[in-house]
Amino acid sequence: MKLIVGLSLISLAMIFLVLSARDRSTVLAGIIMANIPLALIGSGWGCGSRA
Repeated sequence: MKLIVGLSLISLAMIFLVLSARDRSTVLAGIIMANIPLALIGSGWGCGSRA
């Protein structure tokens, strides 16, 4: 379990670094990272309402 948590944190940090290097803004990268869980919730809600 500790391995999965550690690898997840490392991957999130690497995604943040790529986003901040691409956009040259840590604030924008933070906004994008904060919206990822909201997008997952919205996509799950949208798929569930089609039934």
